Amino acid sequence: VDFSGLIAKLEKILPDLGVPACFKEVGSGISQTTAKKIKKLKLAGIETAGVGGTSWSKIESLRGADQTKRSVGDLFARWGISTAESIQVCKAELPHLKLIASGGIRNGIEIAKALALGADAAAFALPRSASARLVCLGSWAPACRTTQPYRRWIRAATCWRRCRACARWKWRARG
Repeated sequence: VDFSGLIAKLEKILPDLGVPACFKEVGSGISQTTAKKIKKLKLAGIETAGVGGTSWSKIESLRGADQTKRSVGDLFARWGISTAESIQVCKAELPHLKLIASGGIRNGIEIAKALALGADAAAFALPRSASARLVCLGSWAPACRTTQPYRRWIRAATCWRRCRACARWKWRARG
């Protein structure tokens, strides 16, 4: 994927979208340099996705066919800027944007900390997907229906598979 000239491309298409747009980092946090680059974009919000959440480097290392690719992915798995630092940078550089804190947030205390640092909201995936896993690996009780909107997402984003024998969701390791 070629991301060269991305800011210029976004400047061109964002005004014509007709809906509010949010800029989202994907696991390495928003640095001051990045925040300054996106300052001129017509955005409604920004999501920090600091280090500590989903590590796409780690995911790619697990997919790597050879040991070299796996090693490089492992080396970069915890690389990036923390969510707390990203919140502070975004509040300083982009005070006009709604700020969603994410990346490594696991519970209500961490949400409260993110809000205290200046975030307008917080997002997390692991606690929700973990609870969905616990419910869906059990019987198909009415409580399981509360996770139905997430099933397709979980299956697409991870290695969840529906068991053909019992029709339950089960984790299957890659490889």
